[in-house]
Amino acid sequence: MKMSERTNENMSFDEFCAYAEGHIKEYLPDTYQEWKTKIIDLTRPSGEVKALTIRSPESNIAQMIYLDNFYSSYQQGRELPLLMEKISSMQIAYDKRFPEGAILGSNSMPEIMESAANWDTARESVLMEAVGCSKSGTMLAGQPHTRMGDLAVIYKVVLGHDTEDRVEISITNQMMSCYGITLEELHEQAAKNMEKLYPAHLYDLNGVVETTMDISTPDKTENFLDHKNPIDKTMLVLTNQDRIYGACVLFYPGILDQINAMCPEGFYIAPSSVHESIIIPKAEWIDVKCVDDMIKDINEACVHPEEQLSDYTHEYDPVSKTIYAPSLGQSPKLLEVKQEDQMSHEAFGQMPDSLEKTQAAAELYASVQMKDAEQQKKAQRNRSAR
Repeated sequence: MKMSERTNENMSFDEFCAYAEGHIKEYLPDTYQEWKTKIIDLTRPSGEVKALTIRSPESNIAQMIYLDNFYSSYQQGRELPLLMEKISSMQIAYDKRFPEGAILGSNSMPEIMESAANWDTARESVLMEAVGCSKSGTMLAGQPHTRMGDLAVIYKVVLGHDTEDRVEISITNQMMSCYGITLEELHEQAAKNMEKLYPAHLYDLNGVVETTMDISTPDKTENFLDHKNPIDKTMLVLTNQDRIYGACVLFYPGILDQINAMCPEGFYIAPSSVHESIIIPKAEWIDVKCVDDMIKDINEACVHPEEQLSDYTHEYDPVSKTIYAPSLGQSPKLLEVKQEDQMSHEAFGQMPDSLEKTQAAAELYASVQMKDAEQQKKAQRNRSAR
């Protein structure tokens, strides 16, 4: 019997982290037995967090598996073997996406910074992240970005010569000058990297909630992007494969057209957090103001301020191929943003408590769906009476 297969013993968070570090390899294939495990202490704007890393001896980097959510599940009665199995599956999935191992072979911080400043070495490590325009306020300055509606994506180079020295460098206008490339070229490369590392997924909202509620249940949620059939669901979650920092999927090339083809009447977008967006197929009984209120309620009740995107419903215009926020008086065209107004933003913070937030969002959405259903019945009665 594995040492990890014991009953819950009310461990403290630090004890839980130490336990995960010492026993996780028992749940990994034999090829992982020489790998190094380590708990990393990180300081984020939201506070101190701990992450488990599992690194190959030949690799200079590793993913950081935040343990806060796993400990919460442990406190709620989840058995340790189930939690360890979930962590091990995350590691295996990560290694399938990063078969090359280290991003760079740098051995010192100066070499990392030099690599980040050189487009030839940085281009394969450029990623992007979604931010909210109206919520970013005076924090936004001096950083290239691409904007649609009340949303934008910023760009960063993710490098590191060792796990605890992993570096995420926001790309500034000055760095762009050194690169000698255009904003369009930067966005194209970042989108290419994101699509490879973090593929887009479109899930039924109810399926996401069911999967998230039970950490022991394998994720078999259908990805609606795998087919081109019309969508018959009321609400769907658009995010990436990891469901972390997945709101930027809205900026992937062609993704909005693909969703539009599946929604014959068009669709609304509720930017629920930096981690995902809610896709709502249009129907005549859906009121944009009602969806605006729903987004604001979710932001206030469930979403940390640093993870909020926008309080406004967005619509997609297939002609201009962009999204816009009607409540802000925006028209269906790509907003032009002057270089001096471009953004800077600290990102890639702590992993969210996706269970509580997804459940809370679903409950709020469910209440709106009930109101929408009443409106639908009323509209049907009116049509029948004509």
